[in-house]
Amino acid sequence: MTGKLEAFQVERVGSALVVAPRGDSHGFRYDALHHEHAELHNALLEPGVRHLVVDLGNVEFLGSLMLGVIIKLSRDVKEQGGQVVLCSVSEPMQNILQAQNLTSVWRQFAGRDEALQSLEG
Repeated sequence: MTGKLEAFQVERVGSALVVAPRGDSHGFRYDALHHEHAELHNALLEPGVRHLVVDLGNVEFLGSLMLGVIIKLSRDVKEQGGQVVLCSVSEPMQNILQAQNLTSVWRQFAGRDEALQSLEG
């Protein structure tokens, strides 16, 4: 990744890119989120990156803009044959995922370590 992102904390762990939103989209401009999506998309294209872990431990919930970025990244990963998993999902966020019929789209894990282990093998 080239540059520091404001809306997301990003870390590469093995073949996975771990993305942790730093807050809801209310604190970020649309054009900034669009730029960060492009940066994350490019990071997913780096050699050896196959999977995406979305760590929601820093947020209580996500609005539609931030959720849209995650959905787009998820599509990018799945088109390349990778897996996308979520971890540290709060109860309010779980309710949002259920309301949007997204609970069956991504497997969920209690913590980051479990999420990363699920991608091994």
